[in-house]
Amino acid sequence: MLTRPPVEIMLDDGFWDELVEGGFRDVCVSWMAFLKEVQSGEHLPSHEEARPRVLSYFEDKSDQFQYVPIINPDYSLYDGLTLNPPTRSDEFDSIFGELRDSFKRAKEKGINLYLFDDKSYFEISGYPAGSEGDRGFSCWNNPEVAEYLVARTRDYVNQLPMFSGIVLDGPDYKWEIAPGERDDLFAEFCACDHCQNAAREMGLDLMKLIDALATFKLELQQLDDEKVR
Repeated sequence: MLTRPPVEIMLDDGFWDELVEGGFRDVCVSWMAFLKEVQSGEHLPSHEEARPRVLSYFEDKSDQFQYVPIINPDYSLYDGLTLNPPTRSDEFDSIFGELRDSFKRAKEKGINLYLFDDKSYFEISGYPAGSEGDRGFSCWNNPEVAEYLVARTRDYVNQLPMFSGIVLDGPDYKWEIAPGERDDLFAEFCACDHCQNAAREMGLDLMKLIDALATFKLELQQLDDEKVR
């Protein structure tokens, strides 16, 4: 079973009891982040999180939140990297302790816990910061990203040793062609130097591929009923 935010609902033993009663023994905890109410942030819950326990959690709260990473990093694990892990304030130390204890109880109830590698960052707030301090997606073709991910995995396992393993998410294949759709086939292209170098090693010109896709996108979006027949 794959869980989604808010992780705060896991503090209640009833959460784990329900899973055990439902026959679940393997639970993958994804997008691990605490939620902080803010004036301007992400509107939650989304339709994907609209479940009774989740809706109950949001009942007396605002609808805008900031994601906060659940762990504070052990910087010694990231020595030599220009990518830096996210941090959180000490105000979340107490709830982190509660969450860790909750994971221990889940393990005692016979549940196997797994980290979820959602495109390589474990938690929605976990994007590393580059040398300029900017925080966001870092290309997988950057060799340092792999080193960062190994360090990040060790950091989580050291602080949450009750986790049994890690579930690797697959490529985020898209299928929509309408602009603005969440799964817009043409929305995510990386043309950084690392990607261009990787393409060259395969005998490809990445920029020509992207130009060809742009032409194909336009052709698809100009289709009408007459052309499709």
